[in-house]
Amino acid sequence: MAVAVLMTPALAFWPFGPITAAAALVALLSTLALVDRRRAPRISDLQIGLDGPEVIAVGQRREVSLRAHNPTSRRLTVGIHIQAPPSVGLSEARLSVAIGPQEWELPTTTFQPLARGIFTLGPLTVRIPGPWGVAGRQQTVDLTHRVKVYPALPARRHISLRLNKALSGRSGIRPSDLRGEGSTFDSLRPYHPDDEFRRINWQATARANEPVSNVYREERNQQVLILLDCGRTMATSISGQSRYEYALDSCMGLAELAGHLGDHVGVLAFGAKPRVVIPPRSGRAHVRLILDQLFDLSPTLEAPNYRSAFALLLARFRRRALLVLLTDLTQPAAMENLFQAVTALVTRHLLIVASITDPAISLLARTAPETSSQAYLKAAAEESLLNRERAARKLGYLGAMVIDRDPTELSGRLADEYLRIKAQGRL
Repeated sequence: MAVAVLMTPALAFWPFGPITAAAALVALLSTLALVDRRRAPRISDLQIGLDGPEVIAVGQRREVSLRAHNPTSRRLTVGIHIQAPPSVGLSEARLSVAIGPQEWELPTTTFQPLARGIFTLGPLTVRIPGPWGVAGRQQTVDLTHRVKVYPALPARRHISLRLNKALSGRSGIRPSDLRGEGSTFDSLRPYHPDDEFRRINWQATARANEPVSNVYREERNQQVLILLDCGRTMATSISGQSRYEYALDSCMGLAELAGHLGDHVGVLAFGAKPRVVIPPRSGRAHVRLILDQLFDLSPTLEAPNYRSAFALLLARFRRRALLVLLTDLTQPAAMENLFQAVTALVTRHLLIVASITDPAISLLARTAPETSSQAYLKAAAEESLLNRERAARKLGYLGAMVIDRDPTELSGRLADEYLRIKAQGRL
């Protein structure tokens, strides 16, 4: 560009007319660009590297660093573009690095993933200008870095509090063969007002002339099966995240709690057909396996087929278990498939249906409208909540327990219900 500016006054005196003058200028610039490009270092002469974390959680900010070596005897200004999908959240995708002769530079940028999944940083597009700055070399370098992005799992904070309480014995549950609430008889003790009526040992009471209760050993190998709905209603958003994200968080929170307390945890993720089946196992390593199997799973736009999912569950897992179905409650007519399939489960298993309600809809239903459009929205919100109540009531009649809470409360409420069921020895 500078050459063109300098040459313009001289071309004003060109004797062969403006067209030939322009052609001469283009030829000169082309020659200069060709020579400048040839004098620029080859991209292959640079030593470039790309480093970053291999595992990260959604929303965490981490650093990705580049390594670039200048093998020449002059200072280079290298432009590097890191190709990556927008959901990776790169703060700077284009970097300009000044590297002295025979020196290394380690430029860095940060990224903050916005979604779960496996993402690739790279390849890199590298550009090196020639010594005159007229042209240069550009090439895509097949250098990539693979990042596995796990869900943020905010429910772990709620689960940690309840786990500490459970391990301290204040919930009536212990992670060892200590006396507590279970189904294996251990000993007798004086009746306590908090004891269930069915725990009273009437023969021992008659002999002692005072109420006596049975004490049972806690069972550590009970089964918890989590059914994760990946259908279209779980793709709807609440506060910027899909219902499925909140359901996955609750699923992993409950799996971690049950795993710590010695129970066997399994997962069945399904949409129109079963997608992931994880047989129940115990231990922390199994909880990690569940997360590895589910972390990049996303809801589809198909209706969930409850019947096929439940049929698979009943065929493969015959032992009595606590079933936790994470789904969405909608109008009863749309959930008829679920209502018809539930009866086959509750005859053998305990069933909890857990759902995430939208706080914005609840707030809208409580807000006094000021305009006709607000009145219409309020009526729609009230109808939506009424449909959820009808569906929950119908499931309750069929023998299921229903937990319908907003995203901040669901994981904790689900954990409390699980601990209550264990404390009562209902499995």
